Amino acid sequence: MRGPVKPPSHFVFDRDLRAVVARLRGPVCAAPFTVGDLVVLDGGAPPGVFRVRAGDEMLALKLVDDDETSRAMLAHEADAAAFGAGLGLGPAVRAWMPDVDALVFAFVPGVEADGSVASARAVGAALRVLHGASPVPWTQDLRGDLHEEIAASVPAWPTPLRDAWPALEDAAWEALDASAGALVPCHDDLHAENVLMVDGRATFIDWAAAAMGDAAWDLGSFVSSVDPSDEARAALLEARYGTPTAADDARVALMTLLADAYSAAWFTNLEQVTEAERFVRRLDDARARGRVAAWSAVLRAG
Repeated sequence: MRGPVKPPSHFVFDRDLRAVVARLRGPVCAAPFTVGDLVVLDGGAPPGVFRVRAGDEMLALKLVDDDETSRAMLAHEADAAAFGAGLGLGPAVRAWMPDVDALVFAFVPGVEADGSVASARAVGAALRVLHGASPVPWTQDLRGDLHEEIAASVPAWPTPLRDAWPALEDAAWEALDASAGALVPCHDDLHAENVLMVDGRATFIDWAAAAMGDAAWDLGSFVSSVDPSDEARAALLEARYGTPTAADDARVALMTLLADAYSAAWFTNLEQVTEAERFVRRLDDARARGRVAAWSAVLRAG
C-alpha cells in the first residue's frame, strides 16, 4: 500500500487526526484532543500506539520517531499490514500518512492470546493461512538478526549456560539449515501481545517484521511466549500442519529454544530480571537435558 486509504465518511483525517498527531508530538500530551477520547495502548509518547475514537469507529494510531529508519519501517508495515488484512488475519489499514509518520488501523477489540488449547488451535489455523499465501517481496536474515540480539546479553547469563550457549546455538542452526524447506510468508514477531482473540479467531497485529521466512519460527515464537501445555502445543501444531511429523515437532522445538534465547536477551537489556530469568531457566533446562542434540538428531533422521 502506498498513500492514504480513503477515510470513513464521518471522519476528516486532514483536520481531525492530524490535530491529534500534532498534540501528541507537542510538549503537552495531556491536553484535550479534537477526536473523542484517546487511550495509550503501547508507549505513552511517540513512538507509541494510541486508540482514538472517530465518530462511531475506534481506530488504532501508530506513531514512530521522525527519522529515516523509523519511516522506512513504517512504510514496510503499511504494506505488510495490508497484506495481512487481505488474508483476513489482521486489522484493516485505514490510512498511511508518511508526512506525519503515522499509520492508522481499525481497532481490534480482542483479548491477548494465551496458552490455552483454544488459542493455540486458532493461532495454528491462522498460520496455516499465512504460510500458505503467495510469496511476498520482503526478506530477512533471521539467523544473523537473532545472533546479534542474543550475543550481547549472553555474558550476563549464569554458568554453565553462558559457556555452553555458543555451541548450542551453532548446533541448533546447523540442524535447522540442513533441513530447511521452502520459505513462506511469516509474521516474524508472533509473541502473545501481537495475537488478539476475537470470537474464537486469531488476529495478528504489528506486522512490522513480516517477511519470507521459516514457518517454524512463527510457531516457536508463539510457544516461547505463552508456554502452552503439551495438549495446547499439540493443538497448535495439528492446526498448522494437519498431521505434524517428528521433524516438524523438532523444528518447532529448536525455534522455540532460539525464541527463548531472544526473549532472555530482550528482558536482560530492559533490566527486567524476573522475566529474563524465566527464559534463562528454560534454556538451562534444555542444556542440562541435552535437548538440542536430541532435536537435531530427529531432523537429521529426516
